[in-house]
Amino acid sequence: TFGGVVRPPFDLREIGAERHRGYGGWRIDQIAACIAEWVNTDDPDLILLMLGINGISEKSPERMERLVNMIFSVTSDLSLIVAEITPLIEYDENLFQYNRYIREDLIPLYREKGFSIFSVDQYTQYLTDPSDPESIDSNCFSNGINHPTSRCYEKIAENWVHAIERALPDLRKNNRLIIPS
Repeated sequence: TFGGVVRPPFDLREIGAERHRGYGGWRIDQIAACIAEWVNTDDPDLILLMLGINGISEKSPERMERLVNMIFSVTSDLSLIVAEITPLIEYDENLFQYNRYIREDLIPLYREKGFSIFSVDQYTQYLTDPSDPESIDSNCFSNGINHPTSRCYEKIAENWVHAIERALPDLRKNNRLIIPS
């Protein structure tokens, strides 16, 4: 494996798809200020978007919708996977509602419009009771605030792999990504 126990069925480096952007600590509006340029420059097949914990507020859903709209305004010829983000160590209603919005409103809205967009749940693995969004397990955090333990990072990676697998039919259908079956 490459640094962990999660080994995807394919290695993106083998097909020249190892160019990634990650901006720790950035808010949705900071990413939005650059996204059009990045999408034009990088011409991605797939975007994995895990964003929103920094600056989480009641305005986060509309900011995320604006960002998704910007991405698809640049090109509709890609697949987008939007994460329902990980919790803070203490329950945050704005964060919970943000995730609900992504899952129940944002993704269905853009799928109905014909876009290749999916969500991935990165929240539930932190709960002691999956039916109780406030049952956050403090043992899942390495810094006592929001950063996951190594075990939780591995679960995040595993969740991404499964989400990418769900997006593969759309990617192949659009002839945007050719990877071994």
